[in-house]
Amino acid sequence: MQAALEQAWQAVRQTPDDVSRLEVLADLLLQEESAFGELLRLELERERVGGTKLTPRIDRERRAIASGLRHEIADAEWVRGFVRSTTGKGTAVLRRVLAHPAFRLLRVAEWGFGVGDSLDAIDATLAELPATLVELRLTGRNLEAGALAWPNQLGRLHTLVANLPISLAGVSAGELRALHFHPVGLDSAQFVRSLEHVWFPKLAELSLTLEPTSERWPASFLAGDRTPTLKRLWLQGALMPEHVEELASSGLLRGLEELSLGVQHLPQFDMIFSDTADRFEHLKRFIRPTPR
Repeated sequence: MQAALEQAWQAVRQTPDDVSRLEVLADLLLQEESAFGELLRLELERERVGGTKLTPRIDRERRAIASGLRHEIADAEWVRGFVRSTTGKGTAVLRRVLAHPAFRLLRVAEWGFGVGDSLDAIDATLAELPATLVELRLTGRNLEAGALAWPNQLGRLHTLVANLPISLAGVSAGELRALHFHPVGLDSAQFVRSLEHVWFPKLAELSLTLEPTSERWPASFLAGDRTPTLKRLWLQGALMPEHVEELASSGLLRGLEELSLGVQHLPQFDMIFSDTADRFEHLKRFIRPTPR
């Protein structure tokens, strides 16, 4: 029975929109008297017959799941018995959520962490994210010093938005298309150094917020070889004049379509730009630093 159930789960993960595979899974779960199996059966039946007759029963089953998890999922997006997107806070709640079968096909999650959430606990919890996840938004406040590792599951994401201190050292994120990284509590020099080791072959947009640092951009990052499909680059926070000079003469710039330097005013920027203006002419959109 367990082997058949695992095969059914694997089939659903491969093709989550295949109704016949969902029906097989529901039948096997009902044989084990699974409450989730009942919810899945009701969802599939409502889709088959139409109307709203089954809606009150489905709503009760969903509320029972939320109550058992001690997690408010009123804003969750449900598709055929599964939660496809959700928001929440804390590692304890996230662990309970990820352990429930209704979240095994989760695609979008927005989660916050704070006091009581250690970096080790966050790392361990993120490692349990399902392979179906394509968009993840992480926020953190009052966390301990240090940096999160990069769980292998994050390498399958299409979009990552984070203000957590995540180390990019040694990262290979083959599916990532958009990275918006605003690392509160992470030393900018450490982050800039870590760019030497990243490999984002499908990344199209990158947004970074930096604290003041004189750390030079790694040559491998400036060459553009690490991000060959990058088209949109937004830099916020603080940027040194030498960073702009390096960027102006880089292979990375030549591949861009959009560049935003929404940074603190650079006294030397006008002089730097006047000497390198022709290198920015190919950009479809260019936002220069705002004078004070």
